Amino acid sequence: YEYSYDQNLAQKENIYRVVSGFIFDEKEDYNGGASKPLYQGIREQMNGLKHVVPVFEKSYQNVEVKNPSGSILSFGEQLNIAAIDSAYFQMLNYHWLAGTESSFFDNPNSVVLTESRAKQYFPGKAPKEILDRTIIYYGYRDTIPKTVAGVVADFEQPSEFITKEFFPLEHIAYNLNTWTNTNGSDRLYLQLEIASNPEI
Repeated sequence: YEYSYDQNLAQKENIYRVVSGFIFDEKEDYNGGASKPLYQGIREQMNGLKHVVPVFEKSYQNVEVKNPSGSILSFGEQLNIAAIDSAYFQMLNYHWLAGTESSFFDNPNSVVLTESRAKQYFPGKAPKEILDRTIIYYGYRDTIPKTVAGVVADFEQPSEFITKEFFPLEHIAYNLNTWTNTNGSDRLYLQLEIASNPEI
């Protein structure tokens, strides 16, 4: 079953996921994540790459959607939310049903939903009808309102690309200690140029 994943992915033979390797008590161990700042260093220092694609998962205790009538829909903790930058949509060919990629990345307080998540939050509404609507995300320490900037069709399954809500990734200078922090929810993908040798 695992070999059926991402078989329809364009240029799949040139896309790699970075994993982190460790040695504990003289034994090798691996983590499916990568330290957050790694993608910045790779972009600056490595050649032969078409796209460097960070996908950093986000977690919130509750998500609320306020309707124009004043009623509120509450959804509890939602999974498959991630922060990305423009390289994600360049590597993966999503079909936009409403909104544009540029309007999404121009506004740090925006969110793009997949069609299935849009139907969950805004039942009975067409994708274009929910543009500029507000979704509120409640975290452990903060409350974040986001404006819907777009809706994309769900990515073809089976796939490990299962994100349902996309936030623009904030580009920051990370502290030195984050280089040694590895979390499986912080994924990193590399798409090589066609002529590149992955072994080099």
